[in-house]
Amino acid sequence: MTDLSSIVSIFISFGIDAWKIPSLVPKIANPINYPFGHTAYMASMYLTVLLTLVRYLAVRWKKQLSIKETKILMASVILFVIIYNLPKWMIYKWETNQNGATELKLTELACDPTFLKVYLAGGNGFFLFILPMLILITSNILMLKEVKITLI
Repeated sequence: MTDLSSIVSIFISFGIDAWKIPSLVPKIANPINYPFGHTAYMASMYLTVLLTLVRYLAVRWKKQLSIKETKILMASVILFVIIYNLPKWMIYKWETNQNGATELKLTELACDPTFLKVYLAGGNGFFLFILPMLILITSNILMLKEVKITLI
């Protein structure tokens, strides 16, 4: 489901420009698609990491998780992803101007340089790229070593 959500988000991001619907892009697509896409992408990535860790437990420690344990772990991952991505849902706001038209604006949070450096640059760099990649590489290398040992 998270992979499908990521694909839909990407399709919307690239498709709206091709459809040439100018009023849709800033008012609806950006404030909904941006955080939704990031949340779905991160959920997909961390569920893949969870699958790799569960596979490692099965190969190395002969540990099989029950359905209840698996559901708890998946719910924990989804909860972590939602909590981590909450600030992305607070980047845009709709305001009514003096003419009565609704405009899309950035919130104070989105304009804060500390937020941009710490959360968007540092946090995303660590939690979206470095940490999952290190976990995937490490667990797969350890799993490969274990498989080689059992084959010999």
